[in-house]
Amino acid sequence: MKSILDSIKTDGPQIHVLSGSIAGPNMARLSVEVTHSYNSREQPERTLAAILDKTGRTLLPVKNSWRKIDSSAFTDVISGVATINREAVPLTKENRGKFHMYASNMFMDQEQNIWTLKNTDTGNVLIKTNIIEDDAALGELLQSMSSDAFKSTSTSALRKPSPRDIVESGDYVSYVSPKLRSLQYGFVVLAFDNAKKYSELMVLPKEDINASESISKDSVIDVFQVDGEIMRQEEEMTASSRPVSVDDILEYYKKVFRRSPSYFERFSQNVLKHHFA
Repeated sequence: MKSILDSIKTDGPQIHVLSGSIAGPNMARLSVEVTHSYNSREQPERTLAAILDKTGRTLLPVKNSWRKIDSSAFTDVISGVATINREAVPLTKENRGKFHMYASNMFMDQEQNIWTLKNTDTGNVLIKTNIIEDDAALGELLQSMSSDAFKSTSTSALRKPSPRDIVESGDYVSYVSPKLRSLQYGFVVLAFDNAKKYSELMVLPKEDINASESISKDSVIDVFQVDGEIMRQEEEMTASSRPVSVDDILEYYKKVFRRSPSYFERFSQNVLKHHFA
């Protein structure tokens, strides 16, 4: 068995998957222990590449979504989001010999991976077929990677509370969008539990208030909670015996969305257009 000192002499950081959970359609949250090789702590892209390799290139770590939750001399425990890796390569004269057709629009490479041919405006593209096609298959993959055979003191770090556990309506969050497969920012307007066994949030993206999307709580990266002044105003509005006016609503959300005046402007326009019964 390799010692830590042996590991840091290798070309890349060593990855052990500590836990994994489904974080929405075709997405997973992973917590991994990273034993760093020379200089890899200062080069996070090497860690993301090592995580991709550890999953058999099945899960692609989302850039900027990974956060450190524990650290020691040679190791870090990090948590972040990865999406199903949809590898695609253009089919050209140069690489045509590396693939052979075995069915209509289906090709096989030298490692017996299956690729589907897709015609695009820029030419023919081969898309690698993935064995992960639904939540059940993704769950099985995550379970197989989180090996009980690997015992680590770092697993205690996973029990630390996360801001995701207490995210609520009005919070400004960063999250991985299942539509864009990248880090986005937005405001939480609704939190609820769904039938798929993970908590969901309804988010209004900062850049497009009309493009609300439903996300898993596990896809949230950072939570920026509203301050005490806003919470006091919310309590006063709730406790007040007088009817709450549109002006009251706008004044409240002006403070909630104070980080983005242009966002609030679009929000207020939508409220003013709405007919309240």
